[in-house]
Amino acid sequence: MSIEIPKYTVQRIAPRPSVLKKTVVPLLMALSFVVGFFSSYFYVDDSIKSLRTRNAVLEDLNNDSQNKIAQQQVKLSLLKAEKKIKTEAVIQLQNDYKKLLDIQNDLKSDINFYERLLVPNTKNKGLRVFEAQVQRHTEDTFLLKLTLVQKIERAQLASGAYQIDLIGTLNNKSKTIKINKKDDSSFKFRYFYRVSLVFSLPDGFKPEQLVVKLLPKNKKTKAVEYTANWQSLIK
Repeated sequence: MSIEIPKYTVQRIAPRPSVLKKTVVPLLMALSFVVGFFSSYFYVDDSIKSLRTRNAVLEDLNNDSQNKIAQQQVKLSLLKAEKKIKTEAVIQLQNDYKKLLDIQNDLKSDINFYERLLVPNTKNKGLRVFEAQVQRHTEDTFLLKLTLVQKIERAQLASGAYQIDLIGTLNNKSKTIKINKKDDSSFKFRYFYRVSLVFSLPDGFKPEQLVVKLLPKNKKTKAVEYTANWQSLIK
C-alpha cells in the first residue's frame, strides 16, 4: 500500500508598488523642474539687470568722457587761437619795428646826403658824380645807383647825357662793356639827379673799374669823367 504525498506549488508573489511611491516621485520631479525653471529665470533676470546697470554706468562714463574731450578741444582751440594771435602780433610788431628802422635809416641817409651836398668846399662846384654804389639785384643782375649834382649857389639847369662803362677782363683779356642804353641816358636837373640802372655781366667777365662820363649839352662846359674801383662800390 502506497502512500501518496500531496503536491504543493510555491508561487512568488511580486510586491505591489505602494500608492505613496507612485505619487511622491512624480511630484519630486515636477517640483525639481519648477524650482530649476524659476531659479534659472531669476538668475537670467538678475544677470540682465546687472548687465543693464553696468551698461548704464558705462554710458554715463562715456558721456562724461565725451564732455571732457569736448571741453579740452575748446580749450585747445582757444589756446591755438591765442597763440596764433600772439604770434601774428609779434610778427606785426617786428615788421613795424623794421619799417621804422628803415625809415630812420633813409632819413639819416638823406640828412647825410644834404649835409655833404651843402658843405661849402671846392669839390661842391660844378657838374659831377656825387655818389655811386652797386647792389646785387638778382642772381644774375646788379643794380647801379648814381647821384649827379652840380653847384648849389645860383644853380642853373644842367642837362646832357651820361655814359657808363665797366672795365675788366674776359678770358684773361682786357674788355670794356657799356651798361647803359644810349637812348635812355639823358639828364636834366637843377640841384641833383639820381640814376638807377639794372644790368647784367657777360659770363666770365670780371669787372674791375666803373667809368661814368657826363657829357653836358652846353658845349662850353667840359665833360666830366668819374672812375671808381668795382670792389669799393659793390655792397
